[in-house]
Amino acid sequence: MEMRGWYQGTSNITRLAAVYSVKRRKFVKGYIKGDRVYGNILYKLLPGTYVFFEYFGWWRNDPPREITLALFRIVRTEEGFRRETIARAVVRFYKEEFLRGLGISQLTDFFEARPCYHCFPTLNFDKVYTEEENNRLIEFVMAKKEVIEGEEHE
Repeated sequence: MEMRGWYQGTSNITRLAAVYSVKRRKFVKGYIKGDRVYGNILYKLLPGTYVFFEYFGWWRNDPPREITLALFRIVRTEEGFRRETIARAVVRFYKEEFLRGLGISQLTDFFEARPCYHCFPTLNFDKVYTEEENNRLIEFVMAKKEVIEGEEHE
């Protein structure tokens, strides 16, 4: 099944979308079509369970930066393939320290890979996460609906 991600590194807006394989415990390498400013990432995925990461942020910290995580699975049907969303989580934050404080390595690595001004994203596709890190990510997506910096203790 084909799925599309994207990236954008312009003066005011930064965006990145990537796919993480739960089985292989690493980010899936896609085919980039675009230039250093904006482009699409095409993923060819087999049946299995994945997490879709999506980042959006202004260069200024207002509004807050946002990372959306969607746990989904691809299943084979008689008609072809179907994508089923299992759970979603949203993290809104101003400071990188808040994101690091959540203790999810994949989330921090994804954030650090966001494209800078007129640059390609720098996600490490060869890094394999531990089983513990993998489980922490899945538990976070399954348990959290929305985490907002400043409201974590309310």
